[in-house]
Amino acid sequence: MFAYLKEALAQIFDAQNWNTDTYQAFIVEFGPAILIAFVFLIIGKFFFGKIRLKWSKLYDRRGISTVWSRFLSRNNHIKFKDTWKDYFSDKANKVYFIASLVVGLILCLMSAKLIAYNAGAPGKLLEDPIMMMFNPMDWSSAIFALEYFALVAMVFYVSDQPGYFIKCLWGVAALQVIRSLSIILVPLSPPADMIFLVDPFTQFFFGENVQVSNDLFFSGHVSLLALFYFAAQNKYMKIYLFIATFLVGLFLVWQHVHYSYDVLFAPLVSFAIYKFVIENNWSEQLKDKYRAMLEVKS
Repeated sequence: MFAYLKEALAQIFDAQNWNTDTYQAFIVEFGPAILIAFVFLIIGKFFFGKIRLKWSKLYDRRGISTVWSRFLSRNNHIKFKDTWKDYFSDKANKVYFIASLVVGLILCLMSAKLIAYNAGAPGKLLEDPIMMMFNPMDWSSAIFALEYFALVAMVFYVSDQPGYFIKCLWGVAALQVIRSLSIILVPLSPPADMIFLVDPFTQFFFGENVQVSNDLFFSGHVSLLALFYFAAQNKYMKIYLFIATFLVGLFLVWQHVHYSYDVLFAPLVSFAIYKFVIENNWSEQLKDKYRAMLEVKS
């Protein structure tokens, strides 16, 4: 049994067995969105942050206190830098942050490799009465507009809370791992009349040949939006993320990219990950143990 497992793992992680085009597709699936999010983060937190600080001081001098003025006082470049400076002043936080980034990236890349390795595997066609209600229509632009805006907004939101940012990172990594295993364990083939999703940013950077079709159960786009919805603490963000999750799920089924089963199951996984990974304090407990070890050594 161990020999068989060793051989299977060797085949999975043998670079010669990878479909490089498919692997590239998964690597760049969220790559452009993440790049855009961090570009906007830098611009928003530092350039617009200076403008917000001036506006905040203007409201303070006039003695005005509104929801907008309180938002400005909490969201400027000085507040942003001070928050992260205070967080990194603790060595345990610094080590935990770096370790989380490295491990999270490794998990996401391994998940992408597992899905890429499974790209050519045969799957089952399903009868989906809900999907059959819609004639396939290309909603790619709307799907990625909703997805990218949600990602940018979420990065803006959690970047002011370093500890919560790390929890969300673990949540996204866990989502990718579970989804990759689910795709392998539940192999499905896409509908014959599926219209491929076309990400405008991915197409711009990598051309039109990057296409993946059998990463079905469960929907990565819907599960990511649903995870953001559960993790968001601002009511206005929750409203947007709820609407975006519903619309993206509808558009994916309408475009015949996913079965309705893929879309309906995705939020259930996201909720479980939120409860056990993000809401749970296991990561804080791990960091506290490391901090205690440092205190003992010192």
